[in-house]
Amino acid sequence: MRHLLGAACGPIFPGCSVAVIQAGEPRFVEAFGVTATGAFAGTPATPDTVYDVASLTKALVTTPLALQLATEGRLALDGPAHRYLSGLDRRVTVDQLLRHTAGFAAWRPYYLELLQDGRPLLRPIDARARVRARLSAEPPAAEPGARELYSDLGFLALGWVLEAAGGAPLDRLFADRVAAPLGLAARFSPGPVPGVAPTEAYAGRPLARGVVHDDNAFALGGVEGHAGLFATALDAARVGAELLAARHDRSTVFDPHTTRAFTDATRPPLPRTRIPGFDTPTPGASSAGSTFGREAFGHLGFTGCSWWCDPRRELVVTLLSNRVHPTRANEAIRAFRPRFHDAVAAALALDA
Repeated sequence: MRHLLGAACGPIFPGCSVAVIQAGEPRFVEAFGVTATGAFAGTPATPDTVYDVASLTKALVTTPLALQLATEGRLALDGPAHRYLSGLDRRVTVDQLLRHTAGFAAWRPYYLELLQDGRPLLRPIDARARVRARLSAEPPAAEPGARELYSDLGFLALGWVLEAAGGAPLDRLFADRVAAPLGLAARFSPGPVPGVAPTEAYAGRPLARGVVHDDNAFALGGVEGHAGLFATALDAARVGAELLAARHDRSTVFDPHTTRAFTDATRPPLPRTRIPGFDTPTPGASSAGSTFGREAFGHLGFTGCSWWCDPRRELVVTLLSNRVHPTRANEAIRAFRPRFHDAVAAALALDA
């Protein structure tokens, strides 16, 4: 496994950080390569290197908060989302937002009217108000509940729903309800501090370091339900380990009954592959490789991150990288991810 990760540095990403937790105990926490390349002259990556985890924000922030608020009765999963966010289609439920079946399009370039020369034109509160109006007026890409369509827009709306249900901004909810109880350093928008790996310079924006890579999240202030979190690999793995612990009645952060309902990967009706807030392995073509079974759940991040949990083996495997540095054009990580997860299973002598 170490040889595979070392050889990937350069061809696939500048560097990476890996954390593997089994039965609540760290089994492997190491880093490889550098944080940046070429003219950007990076320093060696370490287990403490902080990465922009992109869409892992959905799995590490938004979904755990939804789980907690649903447990407390502050969030009605089967209720209409417009109860918390006025203007949404009254047929859309919170559960559909979590499952990517609300009918929203995958993505829209809202940022184009919010940025000039790579800089925000509006205050975050005003930018959010404009995008909320745009999102509420979006023609549906599908009827609510009709089919699965992975959507950043749905989780953008879900983040605002959680703020209304939780009575605080999303970053504060995460800090108080997840990060602090688990002892995580993970947070939104840390800024260009030492130890943060850069991502990309493009479309008029300077090199992003400690500033969210996702354009819509950046234009809205950096704290959104679909992207914006920065974390170490061990931080991310600890969230997964706590979810698995909850399934065995060993968590003080997540309710066992609600956690089992959220993470039951045997429940999505075919051909759908998603459960509330999480993805499940695609048979024969999973980024989690060949040993993570049907009961596994996880998520990917555009910047070069992956996070998979295997309840049967109480295993969490997190890979964080900045494969978009210096450019997103390199997509070699697609083929690398399953090889990496298979190598982890082999190194730990895990059965398929």
